[in-house]
Parts: sequence; C-alpha cells; structure tokens
Amino acid sequence: MPASRSRTERWRDLLDQLAARGGALEIALSQGGIVEPHADLVWRVRILDLDEKSIAVESPSVAGRTLKVQPGTELIGTINVGQNRWMFVTRAQGYKVCRSRFGGEVAGLTLDMPVHVERCTRRQFYRMSAAQVTLPDVQVWPLLDPASVVAAETANKALVLEAMTPGFNPAGAPGEPDSPESILLPQVGPVFQAKLQNVSGGGLGLVLNPGEASAADRYHAFWLRIDLRPQIPVPVAVSARRVHCHLDSNGQTYAGMAFDFTFNPSHQKFVTELFTRYIEDLQSRQRTRTTQAAAA
Repeated sequence: MPASRSRTERWRDLLDQLAARGGALEIALSQGGIVEPHADLVWRVRILDLDEKSIAVESPSVAGRTLKVQPGTELIGTINVGQNRWMFVTRAQGYKVCRSRFGGEVAGLTLDMPVHVERCTRRQFYRMSAAQVTLPDVQVWPLLDPASVVAAETANKALVLEAMTPGFNPAGAPGEPDSPESILLPQVGPVFQAKLQNVSGGGLGLVLNPGEASAADRYHAFWLRIDLRPQIPVPVAVSARRVHCHLDSNGQTYAGMAFDFTFNPSHQKFVTELFTRYIEDLQSRQRTRTTQAAAA
C-alpha cells in the first residue's frame, strides 16, 4: 500500500495517539455557501475525550472568555501530526463535563466523530474537496514603547465602532480602513506581514512571510492589526508579546503570541466582544442557510 494512502487510512489511530498525549485539534466555523471573500478564525483546542461517536475538545476562547458554539453548528476540523494534515467536516453536538488537563472538570465541546477525512497536500494545506480554510492577514509592527498603544487602540476601537454603525458610508469617511490617515500608530518599528494560523484562550499563532522571521526574533512586544473583514468591517488592533518563535515542520516560521492588555486593560473586553460577534455572526448565517435550504 502506498505510504500516503496508509497514513490517510490510519487517521483514527493517529487521532487516538494525539489525544493520549494531550494534543489539540484545530477547528473553524464552516462558511460554506458564503460567496463574498472572507477570513476564517481557527481555534486550537485541546482534546479532552474520545469515543466511537464523538470528540470532546476545549470550547473556543479568546483572552480568557469562552465562546459558545451552538449544537448543530457545522465546523471544519483539522488533525495535525508532524508534516501531515487531515481535514474533515463535523457538527457540534453540545457540551458535556470532561476532566481538564489540570485535573478539574470543564465543559467540553463535543463534535461528531468524522467518518471520512482528507489528507491535505502542501500546496493546498488548508483545503479539502468539501471545504477550505482561508487564514486572515495580519499586519505586525515591533512595538518600541508598549505604553504608546493606549491612544492607538482607543482610535482603532472608535474606527471599528463607527464602521459597525448602521448606514455607515466608507466613501464619506476620512480614509479607507487601511489608508495611512485612518491608522493611528503607537511607537513602532517597520511593519511586516503574517497570517493568523490559530487563536487560543490567551493568545494567537502567526505564520510569518519568508524573510521576515528576524523581526519576530529580535523584538518581544508587537502591535497587530487582524483583518477579519467582512464580519468585522475594520482590522482589529491588539498588543501582544512573543512567547516563542520557531521553524515548524514545513519550514515556515511560527510565532506564538500572548495578548498583552497591561497598558490598556479596557481593550480586552472590546477585543473579546468582537471575537464573540464574529462567532455569533457565522452561526447565525449557518442557521439562516439551513432554514432557507429546508424551505426550498
């Protein structure tokens, strides 16, 4: 049997091994049927329990707030083992009490155990025949003075809220969301580009464009603008500090970042509300599509 076929057919064994060592899955809300360009938030969630019909994982969270996933919500799951990636479509069953990795009890989000997975090729690392994941763009600035983020994050909040106002006309605004006059920057170094690979409870993981890894190694504090349009009409600004930076199994530079609200604590509530809005909006769109399909 060819090696690639053997690995694909052994996905369940690899999933069991991943769960046994406290590993994680990546999950994203399915946006199938949405025709406009979009970005997908991918959450890295630890596996809590497995049985023949379900996988229990940590519920998605951001900056310490748990985000609720409704039963029946369609998700895209990803199993990562070394250089191999498998994707599958699943649905949320609900929540059940599980034992956490710290010994206490937590509410685990249960997902349908897939009956079929697809191994992704390196050229299409986040795509399968039934679905794909589009990673959001992130602008990254080395943060030279962390205290200077207060005014910049306050301005970003005002711009996001204005853009979310019903009847807002971007053509009448002082500038487009990415134009220089629309961005108040803190004290920063030169900007570089990245992709948002995943979000966890306390931070996020970035994949850096080739040739830009040195900046992530050289600095510890960063100011990020995360592009979640059209769900969030203006890129979201947030401060973060680098926790680790390394080459992954595919030769890409991965930077693990922790959210940092030290100098602007009120911004944490705003950021978590935006991520909550994102996940609620996609679930609402799914329910609408399901209702329309049933009525057709």
